[in-house]
Amino acid sequence: MKKIFTFISICIFCGPLYAEYNANFRGEILEVLTYTDSTRILIKVENQPNQHPQCSKFDYLVIPSDIPAENRQIILSRILLAYASGEIVNIGYDKTGSCVGPRIRLYRVG
Repeated sequence: MKKIFTFISICIFCGPLYAEYNANFRGEILEVLTYTDSTRILIKVENQPNQHPQCSKFDYLVIPSDIPAENRQIILSRILLAYASGEIVNIGYDKTGSCVGPRIRLYRVG
């Protein structure tokens, strides 16, 4: 009985800690910013959200530094291809949480 109670408690309290994207929008990528002193990538996308319950800056969306380098390169390649061709992309983000600093964190570019 004690093991079942512990398992249920862990599921209840740890479940919300794993954020994932739960919203999408479509738009053309307007700007791509990279930095020499950081591995974060900022992008500005047409129709991007301008409100969020936890984030406070809506000028750019962020691909954070905590993503593995291989994944970062795949995402950056996709972003640059869409940016160069003017393609409309579908962006996945978390509409209720997952800010990187004051900006909205990106989870998917498709």
